[in-house]
Amino acid sequence: MAGTYISLVVPKQSVKNVKTALELHGKLDKREKIGPSPTFHSDDIKEPMLVPTTVNIMAGHSAPGLINGLPIDEYKKQLLAELGLESLFDSISIHASPRAILCATESGIETNPFTKAVRAYLSALPSELLSIVGTTIDVLLERLPTTYSIYPPMLLLPAHVFSAPDWQKLFSSTTAEQWGVLYQTVATAMSVTHIAINASIPLLSRHSEQSNSENILRSPTNLTPLYGDFGPICNASLPSSEDFASAFWVSAKQNGITQFWAPRYTMFSRGNITEKARLLQLPSIVESVEEEGGCTAVDLYAGIGYFVFSYAKAGVSKILCFELNPWSVEGLRRGAEANGWGIEIFNEEDVKDFKPTFTQLKDPEKKLLVFQMSNEAAGSILQRISGAIPPVRHVNCGLLPSSKGSWATAVKVLDPEIGGWIHVHENLAIKDIETKSEEIADEMQELLNAMPEAHVGEKGRKSIAILEHVERVKTFAPGVMHCVLDIHVMPFITKR
Repeated sequence: MAGTYISLVVPKQSVKNVKTALELHGKLDKREKIGPSPTFHSDDIKEPMLVPTTVNIMAGHSAPGLINGLPIDEYKKQLLAELGLESLFDSISIHASPRAILCATESGIETNPFTKAVRAYLSALPSELLSIVGTTIDVLLERLPTTYSIYPPMLLLPAHVFSAPDWQKLFSSTTAEQWGVLYQTVATAMSVTHIAINASIPLLSRHSEQSNSENILRSPTNLTPLYGDFGPICNASLPSSEDFASAFWVSAKQNGITQFWAPRYTMFSRGNITEKARLLQLPSIVESVEEEGGCTAVDLYAGIGYFVFSYAKAGVSKILCFELNPWSVEGLRRGAEANGWGIEIFNEEDVKDFKPTFTQLKDPEKKLLVFQMSNEAAGSILQRISGAIPPVRHVNCGLLPSSKGSWATAVKVLDPEIGGWIHVHENLAIKDIETKSEEIADEMQELLNAMPEAHVGEKGRKSIAILEHVERVKTFAPGVMHCVLDIHVMPFITKR
């Protein structure tokens, strides 16, 4: 298939990492050789090497300074984030050139390991079976998505992987044993032990007695295991230590940070990788970390540590984590230990007698303090322990499609004397991002204005909320963008 394709110009010492990442995501053009780039010269890239990819530049969507409708740097940021190579942003350049990438029917050579494995399986089927179904191997492969994700030791396929009519006909004409052979063939070829079909995290829980109950635990109820032992099904909301031990766990490494989760019971979003990386170098966080006595961050929707771990790696002294899902808390614990961060977990019974001198709070080795409960308790807990931890300078409100339910808590837990930043995650219509962002900042101001009398400042005015930055993280749906609003809260305190 002729077209314009991306090649990555990479320092020689980074070629292996880039090649591995492209292979994992099925985006390495294996027909083209990796070699020196004699026409590219830059002081930033020593011994530049050209690594060819199968990433296509869409016709009609590019212009000088743009790739697929995005500024080149923004496009590069998204591409490297998808590949887990964001740390190499400054040392990789994008090169676009016309190139022919032959599909299987044109060349007989598969470049995608997933489709290669599927072809091997289909080729072993009785030829009369495909005739009865009324299809061919090439037609089936053309209907097969080529994207996937590998989270060792699991291969995660998109929800629509076998949804095409030709595949459905084949499904109905073959046995479960034959499909088991397909999955085993794919697993062996791709060096994984488990395969599952992915689906988005539903906003409503189908496991609730109420059909319209909000899925507040963010459980992946649409995950479909295909191959491998995913562990016994248990009471997801009340797991035992034995349940944790017998469950299937996977991992991912982003920005040098390891995260763990049990696919049956918790979610993972690789698309947040750019926001995780941004937090590591965010000036307001760097500023807070360098303050005498350190600082505290509060994550009101901690999950398995999506953003918690970025605060920890950035050097924040203490991170208070609020999370309801016990499976997420266990993933948070495993991830913290893997990254070498001390962690202490408290349940509702533990916090009844909390005092500011509580030993675990003072222990500098206990960087993560995890509260397995609703974030509605954050305000009262912070009131009791504020003297035992550094000032709260950052609050993360990371729930989609809207974190509005946590905003009142966020303004309450920020340090009242020196203020800080609230990082608000919202899904916003792209056309309304600017106006909605200002409206959210105004709502934060209203919450600040409603704070107790002790916080009244000059002319009776409370702290002020300033919209400092809007980060467009990723497209959530057509016309909808996942955004993070950095809202700086600056207090006006009356000295008494």
